[in-house]
Amino acid sequence: MRPLRLKGFIGIGGVFLLILLLSLAPFARATVAPPKDGAKILVSLEVEEGEGEAVVHLKTEGEVEEYRSFVLHTPPRLVLDLPGVKRGETVKRLEVGSPVLRAVRFGDYPDKLRVVLDLPQGGPVYRVEKARDGLRIYIASRAKRTLADPLIEDFGFRQMEGVSRVFIKAKGALKYRVKKGTKEVAVELPNYTFPRRFLRPLDTREFNSPVIWVRPSNVRGGAKVVVELREAVPFEVKKEDGLLAMDFARIGPYAAEEKPKPVKRVIRKTRKVEARGGVVERLIEGKKVYTGKRITLDLKDADLANVFRLFADVSGMNILVTDDVKGRITLRLVDVPWDQALDIILETNNLGMEKVGNVIRISTLARLQKEKEAKAKTKKAKETLEPLVTELIPVSYSKASELAPKVKDLLSPRGSVTVDERTNTLIVKDVAAKVEQAKQLVAKLDTKTPQVLIDAKIVEASTDFERELGIAWGGRLNSSWGGDESRISGDVGGTMKESGKSDYVVNLPASVGVGSGGALNLFVGNLPARFFEIKLSAMEEKGLGKVISSPRVTTLDHKEAYIEQGVKIPYLKLTEEGTVSTEFIDATLKLTVTPHVTADGHIRLEIECSKETPDWSRQVMGQPTVKKSKAKTEVMAKNGEVVVLGGIYEYTKTGGTHGVPGLKDIPLLGWFFKNKTRSEGKKELMIFITPRIVTPRELAAKP
Repeated sequence: MRPLRLKGFIGIGGVFLLILLLSLAPFARATVAPPKDGAKILVSLEVEEGEGEAVVHLKTEGEVEEYRSFVLHTPPRLVLDLPGVKRGETVKRLEVGSPVLRAVRFGDYPDKLRVVLDLPQGGPVYRVEKARDGLRIYIASRAKRTLADPLIEDFGFRQMEGVSRVFIKAKGALKYRVKKGTKEVAVELPNYTFPRRFLRPLDTREFNSPVIWVRPSNVRGGAKVVVELREAVPFEVKKEDGLLAMDFARIGPYAAEEKPKPVKRVIRKTRKVEARGGVVERLIEGKKVYTGKRITLDLKDADLANVFRLFADVSGMNILVTDDVKGRITLRLVDVPWDQALDIILETNNLGMEKVGNVIRISTLARLQKEKEAKAKTKKAKETLEPLVTELIPVSYSKASELAPKVKDLLSPRGSVTVDERTNTLIVKDVAAKVEQAKQLVAKLDTKTPQVLIDAKIVEASTDFERELGIAWGGRLNSSWGGDESRISGDVGGTMKESGKSDYVVNLPASVGVGSGGALNLFVGNLPARFFEIKLSAMEEKGLGKVISSPRVTTLDHKEAYIEQGVKIPYLKLTEEGTVSTEFIDATLKLTVTPHVTADGHIRLEIECSKETPDWSRQVMGQPTVKKSKAKTEVMAKNGEVVVLGGIYEYTKTGGTHGVPGLKDIPLLGWFFKNKTRSEGKKELMIFITPRIVTPRELAAKP
């Protein structure tokens, strides 16, 4: 536990009382009327905090004969009435802020003193014990067994004649168990607990003693003390009147007498405390973030200079108040950070502060402003009289002409900057301080510019399908009856074999030819009287195509770059004079990009990607048309990430039937009188971009 000792002048209250005594204000001394004869005085209050526990010690002049305690639940409070006890010059309220105890406050009555302990919600358990010098109140959370286990009152190490003693003092019947090792002795105390203030190892190596370390701890079931020895020596454990003593014999080299040396308690600091200077700097900069220790102030007509002395003691800083800070202030602030209280007082009285080394100087705002203006004039006058120097600042990665305007803004009215284009150098002329600032600025700005490799891929895929079914048939029939001859055929000219003409009744073939479909021709006849000929034709065509274009370009950050490849297509143009001239149009693959590298490693790209190709399937006067695909956008990508800029998907489907009207619609038989075609086409275009931040070595390795 860490003790909070409030005796006489307690913490901030003591400092406040001292200030009020210095200011000689008649209201400053808050005292209690002298007690009646026989009444006891509460001389001090001590609070010891631990994890889930606390001990409140009310010290009085003599033993408290009687007391009465009771609990109030809304809000939870523990109340003790002490008849015949008066409060001395102790604080009237103490903020504790522990998980088991929020505050301790007192109420003064003619015949008694009331002590109120503000408890958190949930209600910890407590126990009140009488002591020779007052009362002890033990408070603990319900999760701990501190109240069931009495606290150890005293613990330590002592050099005595012939022995080195480790002692433990506690109330009640001390039961213990001893475990002996080679160079270690452990004593266990069931149902007892060490207060937090004793849970630190004792370093006794500086003593002429066989004992080198004493390590106390709280374990499951009670307390434990482990004594480490330089070597095994005889020892004895004694118990009498609430005192348990372990005496280790000082024999051999440890028998010599020595001067007493203090026992070192090993303290491990685990709390990180913010530097006080950071608090002051935030106040000077005007940042309303308060992290100081919380205090309570109750002042009436107090002198400002003395109030600032109070803050010097609370904050632990050196504070100087100028002679023009005058006035008095009345305020009441309860549980506020000290830096917030200081800020409020400064703003209320038109005061300001500045930091000079490790001293905080407080003065009026008008005086501080005048001092700043005077310093600025002095500095300007000094610069006017200071001799000029000339410095050559070479620029490696940037253009000197681009940095010159930025350097010019830093220079004084007497300064100048010129650029030597041949050596890419800045020539700066000014006072030494300004020239040094210019060199620092150039060093920060003249850094290697990142290089970005942009890899683009334009993927074109197409699928074509076409199918055609057709038929052609015909015949001839010759007959004679009664001396007359009759002929029935598809054409008056006879068959194809006889006259070279078509002799088909239905002629709807598919578009077949060499390398495109095929036909099946059947001929049945009894020459020369009759024959029948039928020709079935079918064509099916399927095409797959894929084109990948991959332009790639590298450029500096914030610099536009483009790469282009293609052909020029000539075409004829009729002029106004009636003559024909030849002009050219471009059919190219082009990538234009401007990268911007961000501080977190991302890349913003301004991209224009286009592809133009001649389409020989569509011609005008023997010249092809131009197919064009283009994307222009801005994207954000990670280093090495693949980004899809866009895509175009086309799907076409056509079909047709032509034949003899009426007959082509007859089921099944209709196929003898019609021709059917069907075609499908799919085209897909995708554009991918991959940006990469590269080094010159990586660029040299690229193919």
